[in-house]
Amino acid sequence: MDLTTMNFPSALRGKTRDWTFTYDDTWGHGVFVYVADSGVRDTHTELAGRVLPGYVLPGPGGAATEDVFNHGTGVASLIAGATLGIATKQATIVPVRIADGNRCDRVDTSSADAAAGVNWAVSDYKARNSPTTGIINISWQVYNEPVAVTALTEVRVWLETKVHVKP
Repeated sequence: MDLTTMNFPSALRGKTRDWTFTYDDTWGHGVFVYVADSGVRDTHTELAGRVLPGYVLPGPGGAATEDVFNHGTGVASLIAGATLGIATKQATIVPVRIADGNRCDRVDTSSADAAAGVNWAVSDYKARNSPTTGIINISWQVYNEPVAVTALTEVRVWLETKVHVKP
């Protein structure tokens, strides 16, 4: 697909499309991004020095800074990577490991795990008394189960604490 020849809405037709984007290097300063996933590797060069110890669900063991599938690290790099981070290159990443080798295929626990991880992230963010916004990213399929519905229904409460949940 050639983006320069796409059929844009009429409001954009005739406008110069140079595809440049000016990034403000201060964006994300002081922001905590909670990545609820398979862990975030703190040794990744894109995230060096910006990954906190985080949280691992009881049971799997290990550390939140170990990524058991390399998915959480990839997500964190898209969010805040030094080279290609979309939103917040100065943000602090807090891994919330809700997956391990046994849990990724078990539908019956994935929603409960996601809910527990999000609840931990909200509690951790509140305890920090941060003056900036917090973000929770869940790159996880959450099924329509009572525990997941209950947790995600509480988004309005989380938003009152300046925490943005991105399911």
